[in-house]
Amino acid sequence: IVASRCGSLAEVGGDGVEYVDPLDPADIARGLARVLGDSARRTELRRAGMANLDRFSWDDTVDGLARLYTSLARGER
Repeated sequence: IVASRCGSLAEVGGDGVEYVDPLDPADIARGLARVLGDSARRTELRRAGMANLDRFSWDDTVDGLARLYTSLARGER
């Protein structure tokens, strides 16, 4: 993935993204060239991206929300 750091993209993408300046066409081209032309970089990004997926498990999200709502219902902070 080649993307900018705008919004939450950097938080969500983590280390599995080749970040570029979205307002700089030359930087976008460099980012694409790095990913397309460097198989080691692609492998590195792929591994980091797959490792990052664990942060976004639906089961973990549901468990966290259930704990939060239970805590709030009990008047805890």
